[in-house]
Amino acid sequence: MRAVICTKYGNPEALKIEKIDKPKPKSNEILVKIFATAVTSSDTYIRRLNVLPMFMQVIAGIFLGFGKPRNPVLGMIVSGEVEEIGDRVTRFKKGDKVFGTTVINSIKMNFGTYADYKCLPEYSNISFKPINMDYIETASIAYGGSMALWCIEKIGFPHKNTNSAEGLKVLIYGASGSVGTALVQLTKSFGADVTGVCSTSNSEFVKSLGASRTIDYKREDFTNKGEKWDYIFDAVGYKKSKKYCKNYKRALMPNGRFHSVDNGSPKFNVEIFDFIKELAEKEALKSVVDRTYSLEQIVEAHSYVDQGHKRGNVIIKVNI
Repeated sequence: MRAVICTKYGNPEALKIEKIDKPKPKSNEILVKIFATAVTSSDTYIRRLNVLPMFMQVIAGIFLGFGKPRNPVLGMIVSGEVEEIGDRVTRFKKGDKVFGTTVINSIKMNFGTYADYKCLPEYSNISFKPINMDYIETASIAYGGSMALWCIEKIGFPHKNTNSAEGLKVLIYGASGSVGTALVQLTKSFGADVTGVCSTSNSEFVKSLGASRTIDYKREDFTNKGEKWDYIFDAVGYKKSKKYCKNYKRALMPNGRFHSVDNGSPKFNVEIFDFIKELAEKEALKSVVDRTYSLEQIVEAHSYVDQGHKRGNVIIKVNI
């Protein structure tokens, strides 16, 4: 089968397509034929571990491998069909359409979806594909949707029903990216009034997802406007957004809360992906696809994501 091998940490040209053996599921595993996956910011971060400070390279290397990934096939998003199951599997059957992630948390990373097939334990963080979405659309909600829900749960944002956040003001920094577009949609669906921080060129796009208004981070400092929000989400990551978000406290209501996507280790579970499926089928979470590439175009896809200006998600068509 085809697989994208990360031959070393470095630029996108380190990614090479090779032929490797098709995996065979163990007794407790399912074999998924990958129809689509995604190039996430986490994928590019792992590929570029060589640009980190040396002490961080050492720490990352312990978990991921030194010089190159221990598991050389990257990719963490699954959107495909169960082709074969192990003899002890009861949760899935052959032909089931599934989506989710190979990741459990920042320590337990499986990867391997930049390939035609991937074996996964039966109780991985995967659910059944939303009935109203195709494989490309489903791949686009897996990463941003799961990260957004993790942020929402981590910060204690009310999200049990469509009115649970009614009357609350939310600001989302980085509202046009994968996580940001999901946060805009989800917080709006739970009843909040949403302000999105993005470039002027993305303003109308972010409003179309549910933001009542936007702030251009290049022209205005949201912390200096004299306005306050109940919840502020940094969907970019504080390492990159610190310049713009460092004074976030003066934009928070008394008892307001702030959360950044790189604050803590994301933890996923099956229930998160079941909830994403439910929200997608209610059209509370819609697909946002910036660009699609073939598996053979993986270098171009990573190069584009490296620029840091993608709108929503970048999808890889594998067996489509």
